[in-house]
Amino acid sequence: MKSIIFPTDFSDHSKAAFKYAKALAEQLNAKLKVVHIYHPQTTPTAGVILPNPEELLLIKQRRLARFIQEEGSSIACEQKVYLGYTGEELVRISTEEKPDLIVMATSGEGNLVENMFGTISTYVSQYASCPVWLLPPGVNFSGINNIAYASNYESADEASLTKLSNFARQFGAQVHLVHVNEDEKQGDAEFETLILEKLFHKKVPNQQFELATVESNNVWEGLHDYARTQEIDLLVLLTRQRGFWEGIMHTSVTKKMVLQTAVPLLVLHLED
Repeated sequence: MKSIIFPTDFSDHSKAAFKYAKALAEQLNAKLKVVHIYHPQTTPTAGVILPNPEELLLIKQRRLARFIQEEGSSIACEQKVYLGYTGEELVRISTEEKPDLIVMATSGEGNLVENMFGTISTYVSQYASCPVWLLPPGVNFSGINNIAYASNYESADEASLTKLSNFARQFGAQVHLVHVNEDEKQGDAEFETLILEKLFHKKVPNQQFELATVESNNVWEGLHDYARTQEIDLLVLLTRQRGFWEGIMHTSVTKKMVLQTAVPLLVLHLED
């Protein structure tokens, strides 16, 4: 883990998330780049004179510098202001700059910005070219001791499991492989759990993990309940634009997950 991108909209939620991102970067010994992405208002309010593009850029740069300075940091932070639409720019940055991780808040300040930033979070989590670590409001970094991984046959992807295993080792965390059974067929669930256990042992033989099966009518509710009762510090999901997880990662479902989770959420991507 060498580089982390953290986008801010300067909201209170973003300030709290920045503290988490700094602590995370420090523990991982990674460089932290704080970015602000803006798009000029195209239709100014009556009577309001907008600054020219050069002045607006300078204003944003100063505000970003003030944001970092006011929050303080025990690590050096690179900073940059980008012009564009936040979701699209973050996906572009992930592709061109190739950071190891994007860490971002799941909401902004006020209903309109919160809904907009929530939509941005879900978009980035699906289309970024790197893992995306999403932070709900009010979360504080106190180490990563327990990681829950939403598991099924497709999530037994060797590359993603290796990445997960590396994350766990960096934190010294216990990995929980959580399989949600929606069919309420106990015999089938036990058989499927046995197959999954053998599959995971084959793919990552050196990784210790705890395998749990949760009975629930809804995959997300089952994962969320498990995370709450087992004091999970990080919930990991595997996604791609198509495939087995299409249902759980459908935009509306993902948005509900991202905006309502009380647990930080790390989204890993399968290569198509």
